[in-house]
Amino acid sequence: MAAMYKKTAIALIASVAFSLSCAETSELVLKFVKGNISEKTSAIRSAEGSEKTLLAEMGLDFLDANASILTGDMDLSALGIASVLSLEKSPGKNGVIIEKLISVFRKCTDTNVRTIILDKLPDFASDESEMALVRELSVGFLESEGEKPAILVKNSFEALGKIGNQDSLALLFKNYVSGPQPLYDSEMGKSLVALMNKYKEETLNLVSSLEISKISRIFELVKNSSEITKNYQMDIVENALSLTLYTMENQQDFSEESVRLQMSLVEFIADEKWSHATELVARNFTLSKKEYDGGFISDDDFIKTIRFTAVLKSSKISSALSDCLAGFNGAVGSDARPSEQVVLALIKSLGDLGDKTAFDNLLYVTYLDYSEDVVNAARVALASLKW
Repeated sequence: MAAMYKKTAIALIASVAFSLSCAETSELVLKFVKGNISEKTSAIRSAEGSEKTLLAEMGLDFLDANASILTGDMDLSALGIASVLSLEKSPGKNGVIIEKLISVFRKCTDTNVRTIILDKLPDFASDESEMALVRELSVGFLESEGEKPAILVKNSFEALGKIGNQDSLALLFKNYVSGPQPLYDSEMGKSLVALMNKYKEETLNLVSSLEISKISRIFELVKNSSEITKNYQMDIVENALSLTLYTMENQQDFSEESVRLQMSLVEFIADEKWSHATELVARNFTLSKKEYDGGFISDDDFIKTIRFTAVLKSSKISSALSDCLAGFNGAVGSDARPSEQVVLALIKSLGDLGDKTAFDNLLYVTYLDYSEDVVNAARVALASLKW
């Protein structure tokens, strides 16, 4: 213990000697050196200009030297907060300040002091080596064992959002898709969006590697973010839909959760009239027809899917809808007679699309045992086709 006090005294004397030489023994420097902890805090708060930064660093050095001795001391906590808040960036010194702040963070158990440090650290990181130090501290804290104050978790996520790299993106992505975390979701989401914008290709790769059960979290984040450009937003949604369809086609996963996600993704694409996704939406319709035939989605849901699909006007879309109508036409008069509401939705969509490839199947409707409403709708659709 005596050795510790000796080391502390030597460090403080060295700091004081430097301070005296730089500040010509100003009143505030003397007040800091001679005063108790509260008076040291008062000196820092009263300082201005370069003297303010000098005293802030002296306060930080004092805190670093005594944090383990005065654990839980309110006066030392106040000194720490005043010191950190008074620090200002200085070319050539930021690295030293970062190392001091990190040292205090690791030694000090006071949540208020640690919160302020995490909030300030990214501002001092001006190059990659300095950013790496801050990332290491933030990630180390997040991955440490034991219960952690929520505010420190939030600030760690925020720090990564400001100076994170690809590894930080992967860490935030993994945490976010693991499930709702009400205490941290807002900060984590904002930081994740910041890194997604910075590392677009890496983000698309992460989306493409997700399990289908975790796609909804990312989709909701992307859908509701005003910080993501429309084109990039749609790229992410396309990747999410492609992965969803691939999983459902190969695993025959027609759970309610998967089907709802599938419909939500297609609805979003339709709302944005994103023609780039036309082939993907046509593929989705083919899968939706299988789900409908298997009883996994209702008439109403299939009608919505028809409408979402028809928003993207193309011969590929028209062909997919026309093939579906052909299948229904073939079932007229059988036990599997199609729902006329679904058939009406198909006919109206084909009329809106106006693609002449639907001619034969629409004409066939008028010769079958459909209701008058369906037959009349087919005639209207036929008149709408473009030749």
